[in-house]
Amino acid sequence: MRKMFRKAEAGFTLIEMLIVVLIVGVLAAVAAPVYLGYVSDSKLAEAKALAGSALSAAETCRQFNATASCDTANLNSKLGLDATGLGSGGKWKVTIDNGLTLNANTGNWGGIAQPVLVEGQNGTFGVNGMKAGINLNAGVFSTMCDSGSGTFQPC
Repeated sequence: MRKMFRKAEAGFTLIEMLIVVLIVGVLAAVAAPVYLGYVSDSKLAEAKALAGSALSAAETCRQFNATASCDTANLNSKLGLDATGLGSGGKWKVTIDNGLTLNANTGNWGGIAQPVLVEGQNGTFGVNGMKAGINLNAGVFSTMCDSGSGTFQPC
């Protein structure tokens, strides 16, 4: 009777358990870097969006009033920034340079080479060292990014 009872018990062998753990480990090793890349890209996308909004606000300010001060201090409320230029819950610091100019005759933008800079702030947000900026070269705006390496590249 005792022998029959033992045969009715079912379970996994040690080998089966090791194979399952190995498969889960391989999947985690492949998925983790991909996931971390997506997280980094999404954080940088937030900085690019904030830089684009800041540039739009500066352009609008300059178009409607050529003599106005169109820097961060005067555009903070339009961008949802606090008095020091911090936005997005303190993750990003936005700096808008007042040197952006608009040529009324040609309609071309000129002035400062980098009118907008968005920098990641120290803290637990994981954005420290990340930057996004809008560069102006020969009247053409381009978005530049730094994911923490220290060099700006087109993004």
